[in-house]
Amino acid sequence: MPLPVADTEDESQLESTVLQAVQHQLPIPTPVLHEVGEADGWAYVLMGKLDGDVLYTVWPKLSDSERLDIASQLGEALAALHQLEPPDIEPDWDTFIKAQRENCVERHRKTGLGEHWLAQIPAFIGEETTTRKALLHTEISREHLLVKDGRLTGLFDFEPAMAGAPEYEFAGLGFFVSQGDATIPRRALESLGV
Repeated sequence: MPLPVADTEDESQLESTVLQAVQHQLPIPTPVLHEVGEADGWAYVLMGKLDGDVLYTVWPKLSDSERLDIASQLGEALAALHQLEPPDIEPDWDTFIKAQRENCVERHRKTGLGEHWLAQIPAFIGEETTTRKALLHTEISREHLLVKDGRLTGLFDFEPAMAGAPEYEFAGLGFFVSQGDATIPRRALESLGV
């Protein structure tokens, strides 16, 4: 069943807005925006093709040094992304974080976490201290990166982007890129200047 055009319009508007903001601004290529429109009840974004293979298909074949080099390239790209002036996009970071805080305990309760642990969550969350909002990709993963000959050749899928705390991007490095290998986010963070 197709999404209502209003929903896909919001997604396509966000994707196209961010693609315009990052065009030729990062050390990794991003898709060139060609057209935004609607056809048969679907909103669409027509963009250029990027060169390379999706990183998750190549990752198992890479040496440790090649992986670290890619992590460095990714850190440099994130540093550049986070220096860009964020366009006016939704969701609003403050609203997003407030909802995450308000729903955190209940989300964990639904997973079966014991009351003893649930009672400790609010103290761990703390208060929001973000003063600077950066443009965030929010889903940095092996599935959204292209590589060729040991070089990152593409970063795509900006539909979930938002303006928020740069640290939010670090989770993607740890979970979706390195998948537990601590050397990868460490190298990326060093290149990021953290």
